[in-house]
Amino acid sequence: MQNLLANLDSVFGLIALAVIAFCDTLIGIGFFIFGEVAFLAAGAAYATHGLVLPALIVLVFAWLGDATSYYLGATYGQRWSIRYLRQQKR
Repeated sequence: MQNLLANLDSVFGLIALAVIAFCDTLIGIGFFIFGEVAFLAAGAAYATHGLVLPALIVLVFAWLGDATSYYLGATYGQRWSIRYLRQQKR
């Protein structure tokens, strides 16, 4: 987390925050990605240096991950549940 905090003023650090926040809120992948690192790093950057951009990036990409998960569930959820959950009912 120290390296992430040191690189928050660079493009690579902001992209890393965005990818971590998006993957944490995406359905299926979110079980394996710990997005708390990105959320805490953005909060620490705001508290120590007053940087607002990392917090905004984390909020926007977390919302985009939730919206993408909702879209995937609304579009493919019934088909996937019929395909995979029907076998479990037997």
